Amino acid sequence: LDNKFNPKISNFLIAAQFLQNNQIITLNDVAGTARYMSPQILENEPYSGEKADIFSLGMILFNIVTGKFGIKSSSPDTDPYYMHIKLENFNEYWASLPVEITNINYSDEFKDLYIKMICYNENNRPNIAQILNHHWFDEISNLDNEQLNQLELDVRNDFLSRLN
Repeated sequence: LDNKFNPKISNFLIAAQFLQNNQIITLNDVAGTARYMSPQILENEPYSGEKADIFSLGMILFNIVTGKFGIKSSSPDTDPYYMHIKLENFNEYWASLPVEITNINYSDEFKDLYIKMICYNENNRPNIAQILNHHWFDEISNLDNEQLNQLELDVRNDFLSRLN
């Protein structure tokens, strides 16, 4: 976060070009932080750079909202939480999470967006436009300036409390 608490996300050591001659290219590199890697990267399969980034953003979204991680790895063979997601057993996924995560009251919209962003099949992950049009953002888009300022203050205070 910068000094105004705006998120800044980058890792230029692993930056890759998604387009070549206006065509989307498939990537094969295994690079990044393991916890944020899509299953295609961990399984050494060709993958869409955009869809791998959407997976990583889903991981970041969960961490920002909860202060925790919703999975340990996107490998269904080693992470029982992610196995539920691969098998599309979403109720079992949410029920199986540790108590410190399940004690948080998540909206159905948040759960839906998060699951879509980290789903196993990269072709089913939303693109950025679909994410920004997701119903989870509706509540925020209808707030007035005073409510937005209060929300920002609440988020800032929550973030600062996690630092201690």
